[in-house]
Amino acid sequence: MNAHIITGLNSGLGDMYSNIYRVYDIQQQLKNLGYTVHVYIDFTRNPYKVNGPDRSVFYKIFKLDMLDNLTIVSNGDTSLFQTIKNNNEYYYNYEHIYSVYVDQKTTGLYDIHHMKHSWYYRDDLPKINFFTDEVMEYCINKRNSLGDEFYGIHYRPFASDNPENQEDDLNTYKNEIDSFLTLNKDKKVYVSVQFDIVKNYLRNSNHTNFILNDYQFPLTFEHIRVMNLTDDVLYDYLKETIFDMYMLSTCKQIYRIANWFSGFLFFTCTFNNTGTPNQDRFIPKYPITPL
Repeated sequence: MNAHIITGLNSGLGDMYSNIYRVYDIQQQLKNLGYTVHVYIDFTRNPYKVNGPDRSVFYKIFKLDMLDNLTIVSNGDTSLFQTIKNNNEYYYNYEHIYSVYVDQKTTGLYDIHHMKHSWYYRDDLPKINFFTDEVMEYCINKRNSLGDEFYGIHYRPFASDNPENQEDDLNTYKNEIDSFLTLNKDKKVYVSVQFDIVKNYLRNSNHTNFILNDYQFPLTFEHIRVMNLTDDVLYDYLKETIFDMYMLSTCKQIYRIANWFSGFLFFTCTFNNTGTPNQDRFIPKYPITPL
């Protein structure tokens, strides 16, 4: 029996990671039912790499070899996907994340668990790390140079994706930043933020217990699309972004300044090794969404 999983990695890094995690999870469940699994990734519209179809840099970021019989499409030709759909039975589609087709249905298919919105509060999901050993070694060494135990702030107002809104957003949220840093003045607080206006505000403040990533990120995520980064520069950018994810994964308490529970935190939650349950880590509390 054969199963085919079609997915796309055409979003931000956190969502890319979550897609790989979800696909691997489904892959393993299908294999347990006796299927030979084939995975197909559409990389055509990936926002990080727009200067040609080569996607080899992502093998330096993700453990893509954990996906069985992997085929990558990066030139826009998705005719292969249509062939799969024509020659197999449709089984499942989860929004824009993945679709599954099989050449033969079994009753066990309907017992497969599809992880949807529950990842941010659960602690029973497999603690699998899909970042490469090289990337993780960099993150661990960099964290070790900063200290031991951390609290965190994840600063991600949706409106700040527009540079014109960044000053207004800072004025809206700076009291929350100040309050959290003051309340936890005996803690080291890692502030995950890419915006220079926020970093400069903190550097000019009286707070001494915050830590920032000094890497010079682009003005906004959208600017990546027009920068035509070489693979070496892109690798450094992705590595530093992952460092922020990793730092938050080690924080026992995280203050979220965001309009939604961002996929950027997927790794933080599924690779939580702090000993503090995810439901207790995040401030303010976020509504529980069904599985």
